[in-house]
Amino acid sequence: MLAHRTVGARALASLALVLGLLGAGLGPAAAADTSAPVLTRVTTHSDVRASGATTKVWVSWEVAGAENVVVDVAYRTGRTGQGFGEWVHPDAWKGLSGQGQYLAARTGDHVCFALSARDASGNRSAWVKPRCTYVDGTAPVLTSLSLPDAVAPDGFSIGTTTASWTVRDDRSVTSYDVWRRTYAAVPQYGATPTRYALGWDDPIVTTVRSARTSVEQLMGQTGCIKVRARDAAGNVGPWSGQHCTSTVMDGQWFAYYAPAWFSLRTLQNNWAEVAPGTSLRSTHGAMGRSVRFRVSSGPSAGSFDVYSGSTKIGHVNAYSSAAGTKTVTVRASAPFRGYLTLRSTSSRGTVEIRSWAVMP
Repeated sequence: MLAHRTVGARALASLALVLGLLGAGLGPAAAADTSAPVLTRVTTHSDVRASGATTKVWVSWEVAGAENVVVDVAYRTGRTGQGFGEWVHPDAWKGLSGQGQYLAARTGDHVCFALSARDASGNRSAWVKPRCTYVDGTAPVLTSLSLPDAVAPDGFSIGTTTASWTVRDDRSVTSYDVWRRTYAAVPQYGATPTRYALGWDDPIVTTVRSARTSVEQLMGQTGCIKVRARDAAGNVGPWSGQHCTSTVMDGQWFAYYAPAWFSLRTLQNNWAEVAPGTSLRSTHGAMGRSVRFRVSSGPSAGSFDVYSGSTKIGHVNAYSSAAGTKTVTVRASAPFRGYLTLRSTSSRGTVEIRSWAVMP
């Protein structure tokens, strides 16, 4: 019984000694912290729009387990075609506890950042180098815009064509604003009952991604567009000049009352005729500034004068040495509104009007 008491007493004494040592901090050492902090997100912008003599270029970040972690930031700058300078490590950018830092850069600078996170134990992450940022102060400029001046209608009396353009910029262009409006020169086309208000409608602006867009309007209408470009930094270029296209009407729709409309010859060929010594008056009044005629030409083709009311607008001569077609546009000295009259001025032969359009 005495032996058992002695062993128990010794065990209790040993346990008390161990607990005392641990309490005094003399026990086994805790495991050392060797885990480096991790930058979980580093964000920059590939392009920023210049906002003056200098522009703030930002880099931001997040760190996993951010307690007692700071970030060191370095930067370097370059110019297009000139390369980059050395990395700069500002003292004020060491040991940052926030989540972002900016550099005041000049227009045309390329700015690159490098970041490394470290904790209180001296553990450091690898340097992270996000994409560089370009300070863009150049707006894109359209260098050309292509749009046919006239288009023939399809089977549904709608003319459709494509406008395309080219642009110049020091960076990539991301979108285009397309301004468009439509001009109605006649109150209705053909024999349809639908009537349209003459003149311009309200312009609209749409945004497209590709350097082309569809332009369409009814017979007898003119569609006009202007375009401007926008780059990745948000720089917006100037509007282009206005370009227009007109959907022509078949010649037979110039005057479709008897006897002109019921002429077997005109019905078969979809054209109108101005015979020697005759006049042809339009079925509808028209409003505009110019009239475009496409006529059959040849050695026996005649000519006619174009009138709006009693005012002469211009002259169309369909003569040519060889058979074919020609396009003649007459433009009035001032806008006109009223019925058009074509008066023959030649005894040489008939003028066949294949298509026509009144334009603003």
